[in-house]
Amino acid sequence: MMKKKGYVAYCCRANVPLFLTPDWLDAVCGESNWDVVTYESGGRIIGALPYYIYRGAKTGLKYITQPPMTQFMGPWIIYPDGSSDSKKRELEKEVCSSLIEQLEQIPGIDFFEQNFSPAITNWQPFYWKGYRQTTRYTYRISPVPQEELLKNLFPDNRRLLKKAEGHDFTLDFNLSATEFFGIHSTFLTKRKDTISYSADLLQRIDRVIRERKCGEFVCVRNREGCVAAAALFVRDSRTAYMLISAFDRHQSQIGAAAYLVVEAIRRYTAQGLTFDFEGSMIESVEQAYRRYGSIQTPYFKISKILTRNPLKRFLFHLRNGDLQ
Repeated sequence: MMKKKGYVAYCCRANVPLFLTPDWLDAVCGESNWDVVTYESGGRIIGALPYYIYRGAKTGLKYITQPPMTQFMGPWIIYPDGSSDSKKRELEKEVCSSLIEQLEQIPGIDFFEQNFSPAITNWQPFYWKGYRQTTRYTYRISPVPQEELLKNLFPDNRRLLKKAEGHDFTLDFNLSATEFFGIHSTFLTKRKDTISYSADLLQRIDRVIRERKCGEFVCVRNREGCVAAAALFVRDSRTAYMLISAFDRHQSQIGAAAYLVVEAIRRYTAQGLTFDFEGSMIESVEQAYRRYGSIQTPYFKISKILTRNPLKRFLFHLRNGDLQ
């Protein structure tokens, strides 16, 4: 608990990304299901790594892993002003070595896996301690002049925007979390699919973004006022994220989804924010995001089996289908 109190003060000084803030972690993990390891210098925290603990219902394995609705975790470090690149690497080694040592002393943890922020480009301290890295990708659009955003769209997305103009779509920024959940569920039912998150989780996220004024549920309505597409966007001081999207396939064919996404990109990049689609390794999703002119941006998934119990290691391999 004392570490969490210190971490709250650190987050204010460090301007950490939204996904690393205590109120976000309380919402998506539950207050008792996350904690943090920290590194201090001169009596002040200068590095921290929050973590979420999950226990597998079937295997009983205890994981440090990604929380729901959270694109990345990983360490966050305050660098002294004017630090050279070599001094930053030296600090990263010192801080991360300490954080790793503390993580591996947490009782009963069988496995570690986190997605690190794209801002973290040095994972060597984890490599030296026996961790593995898999490169994954998100898709981002940096702030550019508005005319350049349209120029970077693929031709088929420009055609969809033209179609949208003929259907008199309008944006609505006053959608509630309850309405969004119902709309998303309906769209997925039409595709014979089911929703992957709970209404309760969405309500907790909604409370955070309303209190922090860091996000909104946005929808596109057609002439009749019916929702044709919707999305939840969240943001911090650097980046806006398309956290959840809910698109009706028929309405998407006449430009509703493209209209929503392009207007969101315009809105957030005009505020000086990078727009992040939130990554996917699925080929069709990559293709869809690329057509908005996004830049493929790598980030690291870092993992290590920590348990020495042979049965637990076997269960882990069985569950994940690979060997380490």
